[in-house]
Amino acid sequence: MRELQEIKKILLLGSKEVLNVDDVATLLGVSKDRVYHMVSSRDLPCYKRGNRSVFFKKKEIEEWMLEYKQESNDEIRSKAVSYCFTHPLKDRKLCSSL
Repeated sequence: MRELQEIKKILLLGSKEVLNVDDVATLLGVSKDRVYHMVSSRDLPCYKRGNRSVFFKKKEIEEWMLEYKQESNDEIRSKAVSYCFTHPLKDRKLCSSL
């Protein structure tokens, strides 16, 4: 029964534009305490109403989740090759392994 409630909660997130702490915890897969900690340390973009009410724009949370992309090896290699061709080096041995 609990799994069914979690599935229902996740499906409802798709139709919401403004989220509460419970929603964000579900979306991020963390506890509510962790969300509050991230809010207090100003890691998450949020909106406060009074002392206790915290709200989030779903779009901002999704953008925050994708903020720091880890590049693939191919992307890094491509940047390295591009750098080697655009920046002359005295010692071309550094670029010869690419």
